[in-house]
Amino acid sequence: MKSISRILGIIGLIALAFGLGVGLYTGTFRSAYVLINLVAGGVFALLAAILNFQDLKAALLGRSSRAGANALIYAAGVLAILVLVNFIAARNHKRWDLTENRVYSLSDSTLNLMRDLTQDVRVIGFFVGGQAGAIEDLLGSYRYANDKRFSWEVVDPDKRPELAERYAIRQNATLVVEVGEDRKTLQQVNAATLEESLTNAILNITAVGKKTLCTVQGHGERSLSDAQTEFGYALAAQALEGENYALKPLILAAAPAVPDDCTVVLVAGPEKPYLESETATLQAYLERGGSLYVLLDPRVGGPLNELLARWGIKVGNDVVVDRVLRLFEGESLGLQPVVTSYDAEHPITREFQKQTVLTQARSVSPGVAPEGYAATAIMKSGATGWGETEIDRLYDTGEVELDNKDLQGPVPLAVAVGPATGEEREGKAKIVVIGDADLVSNRFAQAFFNSDFFLNAANWLTDLEKQIAIRPKGPRASFVRLTDEQMSNVFNFAVLIFPQLLLTLGIVVGWRRR
Repeated sequence: MKSISRILGIIGLIALAFGLGVGLYTGTFRSAYVLINLVAGGVFALLAAILNFQDLKAALLGRSSRAGANALIYAAGVLAILVLVNFIAARNHKRWDLTENRVYSLSDSTLNLMRDLTQDVRVIGFFVGGQAGAIEDLLGSYRYANDKRFSWEVVDPDKRPELAERYAIRQNATLVVEVGEDRKTLQQVNAATLEESLTNAILNITAVGKKTLCTVQGHGERSLSDAQTEFGYALAAQALEGENYALKPLILAAAPAVPDDCTVVLVAGPEKPYLESETATLQAYLERGGSLYVLLDPRVGGPLNELLARWGIKVGNDVVVDRVLRLFEGESLGLQPVVTSYDAEHPITREFQKQTVLTQARSVSPGVAPEGYAATAIMKSGATGWGETEIDRLYDTGEVELDNKDLQGPVPLAVAVGPATGEEREGKAKIVVIGDADLVSNRFAQAFFNSDFFLNAANWLTDLEKQIAIRPKGPRASFVRLTDEQMSNVFNFAVLIFPQLLLTLGIVVGWRRR
């Protein structure tokens, strides 16, 4: 009888421990699991204590009990040290992302933006149930980047209907970004794309004013509204708007001068030569400190190339070839060079050590820049590339070979012209020329880091060097959505019931063997 009562006592203590632990953790002792464990455990433990009173009294007063008390004191000391360490860690929070692709880290552009915040940003998330899963982790990363200027909270619109009404919330999974009296609403957000949309929202709402990018039209340039063809620039336009640029068309032939509100003028892949009067308009714009962004395909020449030459930029009459060997494919013609070589000192490419891909590009080389200016080749092909000058033969027969007339590699593919070191920016022009208009066409905008390179050059032209960075790419870490009931079931069976049964069974079997 005593042996059975001791087993019941052990089972009762285990049940009491689990019941108390779960009750304290959940904050309620009314659940069926907690009540069953507490009642059954109390009855079993009390019954065992009554039947084994003398043995229990002797055990408590014996030498082994004193040793147990000492062990308990040591355990309490270790626990106190752990609590102290956790307290210090909470006050001095530091985190490291050891994943290969930094899936738990914010992008460089987001970190730059958060570091330079000068206004308080508040984000309110409206999610049914009051929990947002991985989105909360991402918002926590934003707060970690700047805990003085960024705050966030997630609320249940059903429990806070007055707050949902104040912000006119009509859909679940909605974020509201507030800066002072200004706000921006993001609807149907998800963790995979949230960083890009949230960073753009913060940038737009905290920006002093939009930068206007005027796109030249009338010569077959790429259309920023063309989302249907692979040659259009709709994806590029979307990326520019995300960086807080206002887009505006510009017809040079009908404009006596480039409007003053044009922060930068974009020339994207013209098919026809410009008139001399049009390049004269661009020249006047540059002389008063304007910024010019040019993307040129092969075979297009005329007055525009002559204008660029006066500013220290030589546009080659060639097509860049960089033959490579591909596994299972053999040698390719090499008209789509993958670029990995950039100028390590220029602001556009100083921190840019990524890959870009060009297609049917032409060489763009630095020449003699005007006094007070510097021309820099910011992008080059590999050493095996060259600028093929027999363009007709290349397109007619597909046959190419390097000879003395060709520009030997590494071939410069993009040039930036700006004030020389020590010169003031005020009143001085900036120019970027890239020898490939397909760089950010709809077909290639999302290839490698093409869009990042394009946007970094635009930000340099508009003096937004703090926004030169690598932007969010791809989905973040995978996650599974579970309902509250499913989460409760998983927790109860995996963490409570199964370990409790296993522990109880092990003790009973061990006791019987003894």
